[in-house]
Amino acid sequence: MMEGIKNWIIALMVAAIVGEILLMIAPQGNVSKILKVAVSVFFLGCFLTPFAALGSGGMEQISFDYQSGVNSNTSALDETMQQQTLVQFEKNIVQIAVVNLKDLDIPPQKIEAEVNMQEDNSIQIDCINIWLDSSYQSREKAAADQLHSVFGYKTQLLFHYGEEPT
Repeated sequence: MMEGIKNWIIALMVAAIVGEILLMIAPQGNVSKILKVAVSVFFLGCFLTPFAALGSGGMEQISFDYQSGVNSNTSALDETMQQQTLVQFEKNIVQIAVVNLKDLDIPPQKIEAEVNMQEDNSIQIDCINIWLDSSYQSREKAAADQLHSVFGYKTQLLFHYGEEPT
């Protein structure tokens, strides 16, 4: 009930502000008079909306609950946003790894990052797969040290040599 009253008051304030802005930008003359009447009727309608249910059982039956429709849409939106966040995070990890390896004069053939979203919506890097030419196998420790300093020592790095990246 209190949430409904709060939403009603917010709707009244928004209606008043929008109405006042319309009156301020309206040209003077007959249009202004007609607009004043229209804004007044609109505001009165917004004000009286909750009382329309009084004849059929009172204020208790007034429902301002729009959550049911919103919840189904937001869960799909949340899932889409999480997927997009993970994809972008993977791309950022690959880009950072490429820059750090190129700083060591080690050009990667391909890099893939495996990440997942935790229950608290934090992102965990599971593994970074790095494909290098076999001639760089002797520089794996330098590459691993550099990438661990950037991504942390908990990050698993898998180096692949002489394999054709797919």
